[in-house]
Amino acid sequence: MGSWFRDYVFYPISVSKRMLRFSKWSRKTFGDGFGKRLPLHIPIICVWFLTGLWHGATWNFIAWGLANGIVIMISIELGSLYERFHKRLPGAAGSRIYGAFAIFRTFWLMSLIRSFDIYDGVGNTFRMMSTVFTNFGISDFFTRGVSELTLHIQDYFAAGAGLIVVFWVSYLGRGGIDFRDKLAAFSWQKRYVVVGVILFMVLVLGAYGVGYDTRQFIYNRF
Repeated sequence: MGSWFRDYVFYPISVSKRMLRFSKWSRKTFGDGFGKRLPLHIPIICVWFLTGLWHGATWNFIAWGLANGIVIMISIELGSLYERFHKRLPGAAGSRIYGAFAIFRTFWLMSLIRSFDIYDGVGNTFRMMSTVFTNFGISDFFTRGVSELTLHIQDYFAAGAGLIVVFWVSYLGRGGIDFRDKLAAFSWQKRYVVVGVILFMVLVLGAYGVGYDTRQFIYNRF
């Protein structure tokens, strides 16, 4: 899907005659800095608007798509700031503390945007987002707050196993090791064993929980 949006939405808009004329106008009006990047932001917003619409013809999914596009736009605009930060403080930028902060920042931001998938209505979603700051209690993690999630012990084991696998693959990636390349370097016997274990985990851990229905799947409402 990403390739389709890139080839049939992003590139056609980016290189269209109107966008090329707009690019010249924006550079002339806003300068070579923001004026050069502005024509890039428009196709990004178009792609993410359509991505949200593809997931569902509701305002929640459109807001989800636009939120992702806006985050990408902000990241592009802050690119020069990040570059100066890495040059002036290479030790801090390459430290484990900053790496942990970057992981937490991305995870928290993406989880917040995923709230549009959960709650009904854009206004209700923003109200629930605000409770993260207005109704946050650390004590809930150590009292009945976690137990009220109605998760069974097997759910916690499944979530824990998934987190371990995701963390391990992410850790290998940060070390410059691609999991698929590492798997391809195994002998065919080891490779089939690993693939078999992964397939078994998907089949077993992916089909459980109260109210699970084999006729349903993740995109059945889209």
